[in-house]
Amino acid sequence: MSKESPVAVLGSTPEFRDLLCDCGFRNVFVIDKNQEFHERMNHMRIFRNEEVFVCGDWIDVLGSYEAMFSLVLSDLTSGNVAYCDRARFYELIDGSLSRGGWFIDKVLTNERKLISIEHIEAYYADSPINLQSANRFSCEAIFCSELQLENEMIDTSEIYRRLEVRLPGRRFMALCELAKRVTPPGCRWYYGRPWGMLSGSYCPSLTLRRSFELPREGPYSGRAKQFIWQKC
Repeated sequence: MSKESPVAVLGSTPEFRDLLCDCGFRNVFVIDKNQEFHERMNHMRIFRNEEVFVCGDWIDVLGSYEAMFSLVLSDLTSGNVAYCDRARFYELIDGSLSRGGWFIDKVLTNERKLISIEHIEAYYADSPINLQSANRFSCEAIFCSELQLENEMIDTSEIYRRLEVRLPGRRFMALCELAKRVTPPGCRWYYGRPWGMLSGSYCPSLTLRRSFELPREGPYSGRAKQFIWQKC
């Protein structure tokens, strides 16, 4: 793959942008509809290379880049896309790839049974209250717990409210407050539908080259997968 060929990052993920810079890619497009968030992520980067920032919704802007990108990187983007728009979203990614181009994507599939509040309460009853625990708590209690089932959606304000009712006490209050620094209230993600209902519209026109589970020690072990697709 030529380091001069255009590549894209869906969202402002700083790790991807630093990786592309470190690997020598010189024509990087960053597509994000939230300019304020993009600017915040700029401060988390190691490198300060020049990029092309495209401010807009992926559904609205990807169609402007027909057969352009040799690589598209995506980290847990599917939850930001309404269920009714998923098929179109992946069609647009396909259309934006040049022949032989790659789409590398991490997806929260939650194929294991969702985590019960009782399990979360027992696990975190004596865990240290620090950012590492808060990040794991955010992943498990918000994105992998049974609380998402009712509306097939994650509304963080509602989930924090329910957690504070179900997990009373100063320890869990402190853990929730720290978790809000990782996953703030007032956000929504489209999770809650079984992966079997969604997988049919996931990149049907691309060729799957590899998929693998995330590391066992991580909070998404057995619940998320990394996919490597190619346009043939």
